[in-house]
Amino acid sequence: MIAALIPALVSILGDALKRLCAYAEARQKAEAELNAALPARAVKLEKAFGDIIKTEAQSEHWLAALTGLRLESVGRKR
Repeated sequence: MIAALIPALVSILGDALKRLCAYAEARQKAEAELNAALPARAVKLEKAFGDIIKTEAQSEHWLAALTGLRLESVGRKR
């Protein structure tokens, strides 16, 4: 889910960098760092989402368990 958003985030952040950074070399370095950092962060976020869903599904509270199970059924299971 998050990984699908990375190209859009890179585009948005790249446009912001063009406005904020007048020096092309510094901007290119910042863009390269963003391109490297975003996928790693996306993996961590996906894992965190999966952990939350797993915890909700194992909850003894019926509403939390129901929410976790429903989200697992739509493909967010990890």
